[in-house]
Amino acid sequence: MEGAQVVKENVSNVAPLPQRVIPLPWEDFPSVISRVARKMGYERPEWILRPEVYSHRIAPNTLHLLRKRVDYLMLKRLLLLEEEQLFSLTLHRFTRRFEDLPSPLLQTNPDFLTSSERMLLPRYVQFFGSGPETQVCPLCLGNPDGYDRLYWRCSYVLLCARHRIYLVDHCPACRTPIPGLRAHPIRCPSCRVGDYRAGIVPLLDEDDWLEASQSLLLDQLGVEIAEIGVECRQRLPRPYSRFLHGITFGYFRSLLSCLRPPHLDTYCRFSVGPFPSRRFSHAFLGPCHDDRTC
Repeated sequence: MEGAQVVKENVSNVAPLPQRVIPLPWEDFPSVISRVARKMGYERPEWILRPEVYSHRIAPNTLHLLRKRVDYLMLKRLLLLEEEQLFSLTLHRFTRRFEDLPSPLLQTNPDFLTSSERMLLPRYVQFFGSGPETQVCPLCLGNPDGYDRLYWRCSYVLLCARHRIYLVDHCPACRTPIPGLRAHPIRCPSCRVGDYRAGIVPLLDEDDWLEASQSLLLDQLGVEIAEIGVECRQRLPRPYSRFLHGITFGYFRSLLSCLRPPHLDTYCRFSVGPFPSRRFSHAFLGPCHDDRTC
């Protein structure tokens, strides 16, 4: 207990970093830390998480599901951000979107944030990647102010709605998964030569049904129209909107899990062709009695 108290006292005295950033809309925690590291001139972003003069360390692979009070306290001091801002950079931001699932076990450990203060994402919600890796839109990252989006960590988000391309989850040169913490936004930190923009695969016209379903999925996750693009949301056709209306995350999980083969080119070949809306409408919604919308 005394050791824990010493850690908290040390963390409360952490000096702010001389170079900091303001989180951008829907940015995730590793992206913020990576941008701060670039401003600081650090070769490795994880150095931010282990200040030299303090004993406390934050594990890099916990950033997207940060739970410990002491971690929030240290990052508040380092980055000069409010707890609410830090919390919004984690996957806990989506917790209320899963309130229809069985009640999560309440966190009773005083060293963790409790559900009475912040709703933590239950560990059994396996809707997001659990590791430190992420997937990215190379065109979003190619902008001067490019950064990683939190919703890219959803395992069933396959596309960038703004650019109508598939998200990339590995280096096109060495096939290494893309870490959330990385010194350069589009250059692979493993082989140092791979450029994520070389892995761009555009959405085919025949895959408009997938774009529509992705738009609805992002909407269900609470992602605003301004973030994913109004044009994409307006392209949702009547048959698909009837099919997609009211679909739960369970349906998305069942439907989209079959669309994630090991290699994206296999997926693209599989997905060419019209979406069988009548068959899925019957399966999920019951018989359709209006032929004009089937």
